[in-house]
Amino acid sequence: SCALSTRPNEARLSASIPSKSIGELGDIHTISLGEPVELTAHLAPDKYTVFEFYSDRCLACVQVEPDIRLFASERRDVAVRKINLGLPPSAVAGQYAIEVTPTFIVFDPSGNELLRFSGRDISSLRDRLGNHGQR
Repeated sequence: SCALSTRPNEARLSASIPSKSIGELGDIHTISLGEPVELTAHLAPDKYTVFEFYSDRCLACVQVEPDIRLFASERRDVAVRKINLGLPPSAVAGQYAIEVTPTFIVFDPSGNELLRFSGRDISSLRDRLGNHGQR
């Protein structure tokens, strides 16, 4: 996990995370680049919606990206909505009290918050959603 920092000279990572839809690899879209956002307005109908709060400056975020892509490609009942926190201070980070990245907030198909966790280990996500909805 990466702590959010307000240090202006913090080194940027050379790797970047795509911000466009990866349709053939799953239902993945970026919905915010640091500005406030209402998560419930971006829930995917009849799917679990995973909101991933990340930063381009976070190594753990870059490292978890392939796992998230694979998970989304394996599950037709999962949508991923990415929120790039941008440069600190981030309005959306304050809005959802995000202190480390990556942080995930998961909603069930009925729109109820199901799970919150931080870090690059997404096994709790896999465990909680089980094998239902695999492609």
